[in-house]
Amino acid sequence: MKNNNTNRNRFKTTKNEDIIRILYKIRNDSNNKFFIETCFFLLKLSNISQRNLNILANLRETNRTIAKNHKFSFPILKEVNVNEMITRDQTYIKGKKRYYDEKHFYKDRAFLLSNDWYYPGEGKIGTKDTKTPLLDWIVKIVNFSDKL
Repeated sequence: MKNNNTNRNRFKTTKNEDIIRILYKIRNDSNNKFFIETCFFLLKLSNISQRNLNILANLRETNRTIAKNHKFSFPILKEVNVNEMITRDQTYIKGKKRYYDEKHFYKDRAFLLSNDWYYPGEGKIGTKDTKTPLLDWIVKIVNFSDKL
């Protein structure tokens, strides 16, 4: 019986490592919209706490909790009214689009996702990195093995 549990735990660990490896591949190879939508989906799947959700919607808390070398310029999530249409004023800051137009729902709340993502890919020396700190934080707070 003990051997069966050991095999099951080894399978979960392998799956967890595979998911984490895929996440970091998405960081490297995907466009910003796919990156943040995938992150939000995984947080929903993990049943993210209201406390952690609020961290993502508050710039000071995001920078205190998640940011490493490069601070975020905008909250990762922007809470909006569930029933109202999205306006330009909600997606633009100082004349630049900073949030995608689509609402993303979690429980009884609605959010816009930031489009302000950077990763120093090949040939981009000196580019700030905002993707890695978010992924590191997600990996820290979510045990993907529990979701398999």
